[in-house]
Amino acid sequence: MSKLHTARAIIHTPYESSRGKVYDSVLLTLEGFHGKYGLPGGTIEKGESPVEAAVREVWEEFHLVLHPDDAKKVETYDGHVRTHDIFLFKNVSGRLKVDSKELKGIGFLNAGSHNRIPPHLLERYVSTAVRGYFQSNNYQRESYKQNAFEIPGYYFIGNTDAKIQDWQTQRRQFK
Repeated sequence: MSKLHTARAIIHTPYESSRGKVYDSVLLTLEGFHGKYGLPGGTIEKGESPVEAAVREVWEEFHLVLHPDDAKKVETYDGHVRTHDIFLFKNVSGRLKVDSKELKGIGFLNAGSHNRIPPHLLERYVSTAVRGYFQSNNYQRESYKQNAFEIPGYYFIGNTDAKIQDWQTQRRQFK
């Protein structure tokens, strides 16, 4: 049996805590299927390149526009069931809108100690890929300022969509 092949996107974004501190963070999905956090992306369809798959999946999950010409491959993570090609996209635009058919919410990796997602809630590839990105030549502090996408406030607190958990609700489960 062959492994599934997926494409994932690292979307670097500032996260400003309720205490006013800004962190270099990475946007994550909270998967509806198994409740783990992962990088946005999904299965590569027949005839599609990994970059095209990442662009399509991020559009489907978040309604954000990625620019294929900006994709930089960070690494390939070879897991037990799936192989993940992971790309950095520096120019991201749009207004984030979570697809509640697939996802339960959004999350942030590296958003301060009071927002730390417990390791058992992270997909295995996430820590490895993001650590590799932050330690690589691809990472440039404040490079996320090129991103021109908006995250509506109700994804942080006060969400009224019963299928989506806001970030404040999710964080209560981390303790």
